[in-house]
Amino acid sequence: MIPACVRRMRTPLGGCLKRQNGCIGTIALVAMLLTLAGREARSQTGSLTPAQADEARAAIAGSGMSPDEIRQKLHDAGESDAAIDAALAQLGHTNAPPAAATAPVAVPPPPPPAAPADTTVLARPASADAAPEPFGFEMFHWSPSTFEPLAYGPVDPDYPLGPGDEIALTLWGDDQLSLTLAVDREGLLALPDVGQVSVQGLTLEEARVRLRAALARVYSGLKPAGRRSTTFVSVSLGRLRSIQVFLLGDVVRPGCYTMSSVARVMNALYAAGGPTRDGSLRDVRILRGGQVATSVDLYDVVLGGASDRMPRLENGDVVFVPAAERRVNVRGPVRRPALFELRAGEQLRALLSIAGGPLPDAELSRAQIDRIVPPALRDSLPGQGRIAVDVPLGRVLADSAEDVAIADGDTLTLFALSDRRANVV
Repeated sequence: MIPACVRRMRTPLGGCLKRQNGCIGTIALVAMLLTLAGREARSQTGSLTPAQADEARAAIAGSGMSPDEIRQKLHDAGESDAAIDAALAQLGHTNAPPAAATAPVAVPPPPPPAAPADTTVLARPASADAAPEPFGFEMFHWSPSTFEPLAYGPVDPDYPLGPGDEIALTLWGDDQLSLTLAVDREGLLALPDVGQVSVQGLTLEEARVRLRAALARVYSGLKPAGRRSTTFVSVSLGRLRSIQVFLLGDVVRPGCYTMSSVARVMNALYAAGGPTRDGSLRDVRILRGGQVATSVDLYDVVLGGASDRMPRLENGDVVFVPAAERRVNVRGPVRRPALFELRAGEQLRALLSIAGGPLPDAELSRAQIDRIVPPALRDSLPGQGRIAVDVPLGRVLADSAEDVAIADGDTLTLFALSDRRANVV
């Protein structure tokens, strides 16, 4: 006999499903689940006997109905989702999506080299394209604390004294005196029994001569050069003053930075995280008093170690990094394949020099430049966004008159010699 709950069923459940267990088996299965769902809706204790549960599972397997189909029929019969979930859960059927196929296990790439203990990895923004990183930017990947400028002496012989510097002065011999004095805002040192002595802008050696002359007016043991002294003087630097420097333009962390007075442009760039990907390494400008005091080409530092071309910063200086103007990608058998920046007037010969020159296995008869067609020429070359330019590489290297102009966005490709060998037995 069909249970009463089945007699309440409307058209969606009234039809006979043509499955392998036949119409009666399907109806009995749905009726049993409706009975169980009704119990679960009224009480959490209602459940099928083990025999009923086994019968229901067998009916589900024989009917070919999926859990979603059974759920839909019970839902059409007026049962709640909670009651349907509880009924199906007793039979070991849930609505969980089928497990995805096991994906192949990817072999992780080897870890990058560990940073030294006194460095911090700087987070850099990810590039939107797959272009190589510009040459020279790798030196800003780390922020070593050992690169910070010293807060105490010694200093370079040309270091200019200024307000905030500490001077350690010592007398010994017939007279004894030990003082640590700070240069005031006017650039003066106040010496006991001597008075004020100006040291603003003097080097340490110049300040030593001036202070000795001032002390000699009070201490008779200090004699002029060539005469025997019985009192001696020592002048050295203590704590160095701080300066404020502004980092602006295409830098990772623009802003105002407090630094030691011995800081140079590289110290300031390290503090700001270095230039961004679009920033220039060939034209880092130092602005002083609203004017460009000097421009620094960091390629001279990276390639030649020219530390004398890194000027010392002064209080209030602005370090401005403009956007790079021309960049060219160099590929193939060269010593430094990378994305290089060129200054005005630099062409193919200069580019090859920066890249370290061709390797011994480079083919010198030709190289190729992949060039984006300039906008002014695109009307005459319809449908051609790029062109390939063959270059007689050997002639360019041998004669400066054969130099080839380079445009922004060019890609220079050098080719390797063939592995084919002639006159070999």
